[in-house]
Amino acid sequence: MTPRTHRSHRPQQPSGSSFYPQSPPPPSYTSCTSYDPRHQDGRATPAQEQTPLLPKRQNDDPPIDLRHKVFWLVVGALFFVILGYTIQTPLDSYYRQMTRETWKKEIRMHLREERKTREAWRLEQTTHEHWVEGAQAEKSQWEEDRRRRDEQDQRDREEHERRRSEIQWQGLNRGRCIRYGTREYTSILANVPLGFNAVEECANKEHWFNGRDVRPSSCEDPGTCGSVVGRWEIDFNEPDCRPSWNQIVNKGCWPYGSKKRRYDAELVNIGEWESWNEVCSSMSAQYGHVLLPAGQSRCTQCRGKKCGSGYWATWEMQDDSC
Repeated sequence: MTPRTHRSHRPQQPSGSSFYPQSPPPPSYTSCTSYDPRHQDGRATPAQEQTPLLPKRQNDDPPIDLRHKVFWLVVGALFFVILGYTIQTPLDSYYRQMTRETWKKEIRMHLREERKTREAWRLEQTTHEHWVEGAQAEKSQWEEDRRRRDEQDQRDREEHERRRSEIQWQGLNRGRCIRYGTREYTSILANVPLGFNAVEECANKEHWFNGRDVRPSSCEDPGTCGSVVGRWEIDFNEPDCRPSWNQIVNKGCWPYGSKKRRYDAELVNIGEWESWNEVCSSMSAQYGHVLLPAGQSRCTQCRGKKCGSGYWATWEMQDDSC
């Protein structure tokens, strides 16, 4: 580069009444010299704009072989990067293509399974709807049949009760006293329609006795068509079947030393009893604090003026004092 020469300018007198002094011009680049180590003779070279103010040291420049190593290292790294990218791109494309194919296959399988599932659901729903329709129809038919059966059963019950109401007791017979306070009655159940069990109707048919409705104690079929004999044992409100003891006599120890005491009682008001012995043996008595139980007496008939009514009961009760 050719050094620029410095041109000096003489200051001109400004126009006007005032004068302003000017600063001196900058020094020329050629006026300064610097040491250039590249000159072996140590000559100074003129300073330029690119010339640093301080000279460089020789040790600052890297050696030539280190530069080559760094260069080839960078080149090798770039080569391997480009090679890896070049190899990876087709492999990655192949892998992505295989992945997409696998996804497509899975999607097709999923759609196929979904179609099968939906078809099975539709078939099941159709079957269920048909079953519901059949069940509703069957239920309606069953309700209609039940209504008809109920109506028919109601008509049959009404007819059955109407025919049963024609069954009546006829010819009530007032019998004898069979136990203490108990009388026997009999009657015939007549007008039993065909198809009815006469014995069952007899057992369930009540009769009015002494202010109460009472079912028969037993029923007997004499073999006559449409008639059954009912038998009652009425043990309430039968005063004629309640005989009494006139008096009870303590006969003392009899025989002496037997540890038994004898009691005699006269039976009166036998009324319509056919068997005085039966009523005598079924009655109990009370002598003071001593209970004379029924069934343990010995009944006898006495004839004579001293016997009264002639029917007596004798008890022999245990007594350790005898």
